[in-house]
Amino acid sequence: MLNKMKSLIAQLLEADAAYYGKDDPIMTDHEYDRLYNELEQLEKETGVILASSPTQRVSGEVLESLTAVSHTKPMLSADKTKFDDEIFKFIGGRKVVISWKLDGLTLVLRYEGGKLVQAITRGDGFKGKTVLVSGAGNVAIYACEKAQSLGAKVVAMYDSNGYIYDKAGIKLDIVKQIKEVERGRISVYAERVKGAEYHEGCRGIWNIPCDVALPCATQNEIEAESAKTLVKNGVKYVGEGANMPTTLEGISVFQNAGAVFLPAKAANAGGVATSALEMAQSSGRLFWSFEEVDAKLKSIMINIFNNMSSAAKEYGVEKDLVAGANIAGFKKVAEAMTAQGIV
Repeated sequence: MLNKMKSLIAQLLEADAAYYGKDDPIMTDHEYDRLYNELEQLEKETGVILASSPTQRVSGEVLESLTAVSHTKPMLSADKTKFDDEIFKFIGGRKVVISWKLDGLTLVLRYEGGKLVQAITRGDGFKGKTVLVSGAGNVAIYACEKAQSLGAKVVAMYDSNGYIYDKAGIKLDIVKQIKEVERGRISVYAERVKGAEYHEGCRGIWNIPCDVALPCATQNEIEAESAKTLVKNGVKYVGEGANMPTTLEGISVFQNAGAVFLPAKAANAGGVATSALEMAQSSGRLFWSFEEVDAKLKSIMINIFNNMSSAAKEYGVEKDLVAGANIAGFKKVAEAMTAQGIV
């Protein structure tokens, strides 16, 4: 067993050196965790812990979630501020402090009596955001599920007859029961959930104030007027789950207002990506857990975002992710054709 433990330690230390020292990982996180857990189990069984064991590093308690905290002072990100008058309006005659932030992780550390009591990082993703999801099929249901898992409050969904509004947050288990098991209409939700409302017609859903809009139903469901209403009510992010659910005029409204607009060809690529992962599992006779597939999918989606964002910057249309996605997609196809000798 000692030889096995020494071998595991050597592999883990080599992986650490490659990851932290060279920024060149030699194994996946999953493989590293497997070796680490095996070593930890052997240490428990034998009662022996070798001096170089990575299980003995100083560490903190593992948290399943992070607590959201508010800034003690009002803050404004200059990167998201387009005009001088917005800055002066925010200042309002007060004394202000302007600070520089380097790209990457930013931490604010708070000490009391020389003891670290809090570490805060910027950004909360979906946490605390109010979200609208159009549709009630697979894309909509699981977009809702993902948003809720990340701490968002989804307050409205719809099917082809009308939409439901639940200010307390959609009870997704009830939606799944109605749509996936009973194959019923979403109006039934309002009959089962106290305080929920049902409204005939679909477009009215975009009149509800939200931080994030996820159109996941059908083509051209958000036109210019609906986009203007969403912007007026404070939407900051729009991610297309359906194929081309926003008209060209609607896209222009969002972009001109400074909302982050994530086009369908990139934002809903997860379905095709997961199909590719399923094919990889089948061909390799592998059996990945939900968590493993989700982690791989997350990596793919991050790469897609980085590619379209970089393409937009490179071609002088920074922050236009529609153009960035088109350019990145075209380049990928063109490079593949060139590599095959077609061009």
